[in-house]
Amino acid sequence: SRTARSPAKNTLSFRTMQTRVTLLDGSLFTCTMEKRARGLQLFEKVCEHINLLEKDYFALTFRDVDNNKVPNWLDPAKEIKKQVRGVSWNFSFNVKFYPPDPAQLSEDITSSPCMAWTSTMQR
Repeated sequence: SRTARSPAKNTLSFRTMQTRVTLLDGSLFTCTMEKRARGLQLFEKVCEHINLLEKDYFALTFRDVDNNKVPNWLDPAKEIKKQVRGVSWNFSFNVKFYPPDPAQLSEDITSSPCMAWTSTMQR
């Protein structure tokens, strides 16, 4: 007799990708994403994981096969699979831009990397 396989389990693994995101402190956040997910969905998961509300200053980057040295910004409006081709789904959570006065930011998690960058630029 043949062992019955669960069609839902096979379909799930076919339609999902294991995703890894390196956070600002160097820790690793892993999650499973649908292959058709857009960049915004992954970004929202990461922000929820670290309890980040001031999201405008941050974004995700990845390195592609063609140019592994230069990071690419993950477009939140496009499907991840159309942006990340031929490589694992490994991303980095980065500061996208720095406000002129980081002291005005309300969250410590937001102001800490921005303050550190500002202080190094003033040297």
